Amino acid sequence: MASLNAGLLDREIVLQTATSEQSDSGEPIVTWGSDETIWAQWFSKGTTEAWRAQQRLEGVIEGVFRIYWRDDIAPDVTRIVFDGKTFDVRPPVEIGRQEGLDIPVTALAV
Repeated sequence: MASLNAGLLDREIVLQTATSEQSDSGEPIVTWGSDETIWAQWFSKGTTEAWRAQQRLEGVIEGVFRIYWRDDIAPDVTRIVFDGKTFDVRPPVEIGRQEGLDIPVTALAV
């Protein structure tokens, strides 16, 4: 079973939360705010290349951030900024009994 070791949480990441408002025309406007800096451990799954709709080759970074437990991480309203890249969050996996979270993420390697 995986566990958290505070000494291994050596990366500062920024959690951003989405808020949605409506424009004057009624269209939803999503803004990212509520920046919170926390410590995490990084597990790289690697960098891959993928064909996109424009048939251009783009690099994709995949990995997992391990953090202390919190209950406000949700893929549709949370993203992570680390090392100048914005990572999309996938559903987190609980470690132990609310000891921590493994958060799978992906980002374009631009």
